[in-house]
Amino acid sequence: MNRKPNTLPLAGRILVPRDRITADIDLTVTEGERIALIGANGSGKSTLLGALTGLAPIDRNSTITLFGTPLREVPLDQRHIGYLAQDGLLFPHLSAVDNVAFATGLPKASARSRAHEILAELAATKLADARPGELSGGERQRVALARALAATPRILVLDEPFAALDVSASAELRELVASAAARHGLTLLFASHDLVDVVRLAERVIVIEAGRVIEDLRVSELQRRPRSAFAAEFAGLARINGEIIDGAFRCAAGSVRLDDRFGTDSRAADAVPGAATLLVPAASVLPAPAEAADWNDRVVALLGDGTEVLAQLASGLRMRLPNSTLRVGDELAVRICAGELVAGF
Repeated sequence: MNRKPNTLPLAGRILVPRDRITADIDLTVTEGERIALIGANGSGKSTLLGALTGLAPIDRNSTITLFGTPLREVPLDQRHIGYLAQDGLLFPHLSAVDNVAFATGLPKASARSRAHEILAELAATKLADARPGELSGGERQRVALARALAATPRILVLDEPFAALDVSASAELRELVASAAARHGLTLLFASHDLVDVVRLAERVIVIEAGRVIEDLRVSELQRRPRSAFAAEFAGLARINGEIIDGAFRCAAGSVRLDDRFGTDSRAADAVPGAATLLVPAASVLPAPAEAADWNDRVVALLGDGTEVLAQLASGLRMRLPNSTLRVGDELAVRICAGELVAGF
């Protein structure tokens, strides 16, 4: 594809037919930008990525362009989009080096030489002669990443590529993606259900719900001031709606006197009366003596792995504690040690 000068990698409206609805997403991506797509299962993340990579049909009314050319007019082999899915989809009968060589589009000898270079770049030289069935999950994904890079893409698309890996393999592959994107100046567009992926790899987050964009924000905003319920939950924040009255935040559970716990703009003297939302990380909610508590609450659900529990409280707050004797239905006084108070939400 001949790229037009000064054109965006992706820009416009993309319409993708689905079983029950049509995904309808406006997308503007600048060169070298790193974007995470988040949303519930079935929200349309994979549908969007599939349309970009040719795995899903694009409606003829789409206006989305790829470097200035209508996407539907660009042949798949000229899109310069590398793709890595949750399952690397390697050819089982080919060695790792031949899997990578296949994607280069070069004559056989040159293709294998280039494939060895890419495997070396990803510290995977020792895997070259192995077939996929002989590799671990992390090793297969490393080879699949090499194959995605083999055609010298300008955009790298990832659809939950770490989801099936253990913690160690995920961390290793995540760092390989980050370093490859930086080294080659790639534009990165990926879907994930993991906050660690988003914080490490992205600078911008797009929240998708029912095939529509409901929020578009920076990673720093995701961790501090997400507007949608899904983004708040994804970031591990409780989202408590209430109002500011007489220098306090009041909600159904009780009230909190405003002070610097909730940012410099939340001092009682500066607080503007009206609707507000309190965003609170689970680590900032602690049990407290009655005289130091913000309000009394009640445990409505418990999640845990044997060493730590996440208690869901009736107010909407969440609280992380070492595994304890807490039970559903227990009442407890809590103090909110830090949070973000946002007026007018």
